[in-house]
Amino acid sequence: MLNKEDFRIGHMLRRIVVPTDFSPNSEASIPYAVELAKVFGSEFILIHAFQAPDYPMVEPGGEVMMEWPRWNESLRKQQQEKLDALAKEISDKARIAVTSFLVEGAAANAIVNFAQEKKADCIVITTHGRTGVSHLVFGSVAERIVRLAPCPVFTVKLAKDVQAKQMGTPEFSISAPQVCCGPR
Repeated sequence: MLNKEDFRIGHMLRRIVVPTDFSPNSEASIPYAVELAKVFGSEFILIHAFQAPDYPMVEPGGEVMMEWPRWNESLRKQQQEKLDALAKEISDKARIAVTSFLVEGAAANAIVNFAQEKKADCIVITTHGRTGVSHLVFGSVAERIVRLAPCPVFTVKLAKDVQAKQMGTPEFSISAPQVCCGPR
């Protein structure tokens, strides 16, 4: 038998996972996740899926750029630093606690596995809106996450003007659209 507590969304949104690949596209979901976290007092978890290349980087002359294990570790460290900086920026601007995790593996699987391990209540992710040949060639990480996730997935579709700015680096802003989910 259901009771009133079963219908309180805030009770269900304790832990929100927000994947990022550091692109302007992926950052479009952050204001939505921030608003949800504020409204429901949720834990905000920023995650980046890191997959080291399986092959050494080679300079045009055929020389290996750096000792392979050292290069991988350097790349991993750079990704962690970017993730920590973004988490701090979100925390400072939105005035919420943000924890961050760097996970290894193919993006969709790593994010789904992380959400399952952390018992996430929601994943907030941007869709790129690819169609046709582009969708066929590149697929959609968001689509795979929606299909495989152990929890609800809140998808944010990019506006056409944001898609047009993909080549630039837009300024990050927390002046998010208001998400209405009940009284505050």
